[in-house]
Amino acid sequence: MVNRLMWALVGWVAVFSAPVRTEMSVPQVQGPASETIDISAHAVLGNRLSECRVTGEVILWVSREVEILDDVRVRLGAAEAGLAQFGKGSKVQGCVPDDAALDLSDQFANFLVADDRPIRSGALGRREAAGFASQLAQDFCQLAEREGTLIPLVDGIEIRAIGSVSYRFKIVLVRDAKSGSIDAVIHRETLGTKFSPLLTEADRRLSRLKWSSLP
Repeated sequence: MVNRLMWALVGWVAVFSAPVRTEMSVPQVQGPASETIDISAHAVLGNRLSECRVTGEVILWVSREVEILDDVRVRLGAAEAGLAQFGKGSKVQGCVPDDAALDLSDQFANFLVADDRPIRSGALGRREAAGFASQLAQDFCQLAEREGTLIPLVDGIEIRAIGSVSYRFKIVLVRDAKSGSIDAVIHRETLGTKFSPLLTEADRRLSRLKWSSLP
């Protein structure tokens, strides 16, 4: 099944219409300048692997205000969210065996803006935005229009690593509205192994590992 997401790259308005693949072609239109990134994300929540490093360039194409809902669709607050695209030569390294690098060229990712706006749990600072980013990557939270229509997120990036082990990565970026700095939350789950080419949803959840550039 081919997932899609149509974005209107006009002004500051983006239109979410269906799921998007992480790699797709977009019209070459004049837009925001690309930003150079070098993000070190440390392993958290029992993850004993080395840190992940995301390097290269990223374009924050478009963003707008949306609602954040929990897994039972309870409103948690509003946030500015949007679509980013990694530039040619961008990569993430350190998240897979043998320190292999994952090519992010032309891949898409979602991002949130940390602008200290009031939300249900307080203010949407960098740490709070990173928490939501993590929940979005794990499908524990969703984005929605004000009237409640769900907004599909970017699919994960699937790779085959050593042997027959395959992984899916989900990267959600966080941009600080004041400084313009960009952080990253990275989730990895195992899709299949040599002895089990297709893991169950429960097993995939148990295999999940997380890295974050924020404490």
